[in-house]
Amino acid sequence: MNSENRRKKERQTLYENFISLSLLELAGYILPLITLPYLFRVLGPAKFGIISFFQALNNYFVLVADYGFNLTATKDISINREDKYALARILTDVTFTRILLAITTFLAMLFIVNFIDRFRGEQFIAFLFFGVVIGQVLFPQWFFLGLERMKYITTLNVLSKFVFTVLVFVFVKKESHYYLVPLFTSIGFILTGVISLIVIYRSFGIKFKIPRFSGILFQLKNGWQVFQSLISISFYSTVSILILGFFASDEIVGYYSAASRLIDAAKRLIRPITQTLFPYVSKKITESKEAGLNVIKKSIRVLIPLMFAVSVSLFTLAPLLIDIIYSSSSREIVDVFRILCWTPLVISFSAIFGLQTMLPLGMKNEYSRTYFIAAVLGLLLFLIITPVYKHIGAAVAVLSVEMFVSVYMYVLLRMRRIELFVM
Repeated sequence: MNSENRRKKERQTLYENFISLSLLELAGYILPLITLPYLFRVLGPAKFGIISFFQALNNYFVLVADYGFNLTATKDISINREDKYALARILTDVTFTRILLAITTFLAMLFIVNFIDRFRGEQFIAFLFFGVVIGQVLFPQWFFLGLERMKYITTLNVLSKFVFTVLVFVFVKKESHYYLVPLFTSIGFILTGVISLIVIYRSFGIKFKIPRFSGILFQLKNGWQVFQSLISISFYSTVSILILGFFASDEIVGYYSAASRLIDAAKRLIRPITQTLFPYVSKKITESKEAGLNVIKKSIRVLIPLMFAVSVSLFTLAPLLIDIIYSSSSREIVDVFRILCWTPLVISFSAIFGLQTMLPLGMKNEYSRTYFIAAVLGLLLFLIITPVYKHIGAAVAVLSVEMFVSVYMYVLLRMRRIELFVM
């Protein structure tokens, strides 16, 4: 295959992957806009707050089980995509590593929900949510990302969300049904995980091998720095709900969560671009640093203006959106929403500086250090501001830390003489 045909094939693959992931994010954007308002109205702010509180806790268990493999294993799969033996070896080692991590998180959950007073009385909600961890362990999204077969990710994730949405509208009819939300969420994730393993076997001919202790140790070591970064990111981005839950009522937690989860849906617009580009940029940089940086610079022209328009629109339309979506003119939701609506724009910068540039260039230490500092800063801000200013303080803390991350990453890149804004 000559160079021109190869470039055409790469562009076609990028386009197809971007379309697939865009459809996934569209579903991830639309379906929550259908279910969130319904759940908020049916369950009420207090029960909605309880669900959000335990979901925030479970997100940490999911993160530990994932261990950053959606980045590290994606890169390994991308590099070894032509070697079926290597693919089977990676699939086996990563999956069994995740199983061991999931067992560890389950033991941690048993301790937390039984020995910390704030979690007592609703422990069964934590157990129902843990099915999400099991589903994530079974679903090797990193495998499909590495092979740049995003259509499988789209199909399977949309299936999960569709199952959840249907079950919610059919069975959740009153406040006392709040326990069905984590149950249906888990069912959707587990179903997706099981189907994905069948697809890998039938469509790619990849079979599990006998797991190796050395392979598991390698995966733990290989993913450690990225895991540190991701746990730090999650710490300051989702710990707000947990800390708020200790200092505010379930109703306030419900209001804050109602706003932040809408913003989370908006932030999903970033992911089709970043997830499509990451394996492509990683491959390009191994061939030529200049070629990889040129791809990143081109992505800036698309991502930054898009997210600026999104943030401005959300700020301007906040009262109308909250009234339409939640049938509520609650000032608590609107105020939090208007603060957090700038995070999609700020995160687009850190996605470019960190995920698209620092990691492909091998700057794992700098990437990890940035988020560790951000986690410490975030914890201090949350503990100082949240007890006094409750939901408003939590929102301000989240935005402040996101801004710090983007600025700090930019400074680190400039110190390496990497200038991404020179076209």
